[in-house]
Parts: sequence; structure tokens; C-alpha cells
Amino acid sequence: MADEMADTRDIVQELLRRIAEGDHDGAAGMFAEQIDWRLSWPAEGHPEVPWIGHDRPGPRWPTTSAC
Repeated sequence: MADEMADTRDIVQELLRRIAEGDHDGAAGMFAEQIDWRLSWPAEGHPEVPWIGHDRPGPRWPTTSAC
């Protein structure tokens, strides 16, 4: 666990260094190109978080353009 913490800390420090130096391409290069956000939730959803599920269409929260 300590090694994982050191690895995470090193990665974050490197990201912040690149951002501080204005190395935007280098900072962006540290991120994955494609991420699979699918989670292994039950198809019918989960009672604690009813807004998730495999068959849920688009956003269900009201959105505003006032930011």
C-alpha cells in the first residue's frame, strides 16, 4: 500500500509540475485516451443510487446554462 501511495504521489507531483511549467501537451499525455466508465451494476439498477443502470437514457438532472 505504501508503494501505491508513493506511486500516486509521484504521478500527481509530475502532473502538477507539467501544469506549472506550462507543458499542457505533457500534462494531457498523462491521461488515458479512452476510458470505459461502465460499472458492473445490476441491469435493474441499484436501490441506493436509482439514477444508474444500463438502460438509463441520457441526463435526468435539470440543467441550466447559467454558470
